[in-house]
Amino acid sequence: MKIYCDNGAWSKKLKSLEKEGRVEVVMFQYENKNKHIKSSGIPSKATWSDMKNYTWGNAPKTWGDYKESEKYEEIVNIVGLENKRVDILHLDSAYKTGVNAFITNDKDDILSYRDKLETALKIKFFHTSEIDDLILFVKNTLSKQ
Repeated sequence: MKIYCDNGAWSKKLKSLEKEGRVEVVMFQYENKNKHIKSSGIPSKATWSDMKNYTWGNAPKTWGDYKESEKYEEIVNIVGLENKRVDILHLDSAYKTGVNAFITNDKDDILSYRDKLETALKIKFFHTSEIDDLILFVKNTLSKQ
């Protein structure tokens, strides 16, 4: 099971889930590096200026993979272009990566659209304060497999 960890949402409880082998935590590092997250999400519509945390040699995938998904415009329509472009990129990266869940501390630009995003992307969204709910979601989902 994959969980996309938005910038600033990493926690020791996520690390524990990953150590147990229950989840793989992913993030494409558009904004900041996170030494705790080892797996990269698949990038979306990234420009070279979005790649400040990568060098040409360590950038994940090939440049051809850096295009938006078929859900990109739907994401834009849900959250609106007035929101940070990077939030849209994180959401589309999560979709392209095929994650089951997305954890964030962004109540305004992402979680205020939770219901619409969950319906459109088939990803379950959690606030960092809902980490125990995320753990329960992981356990329930894995027990059904």
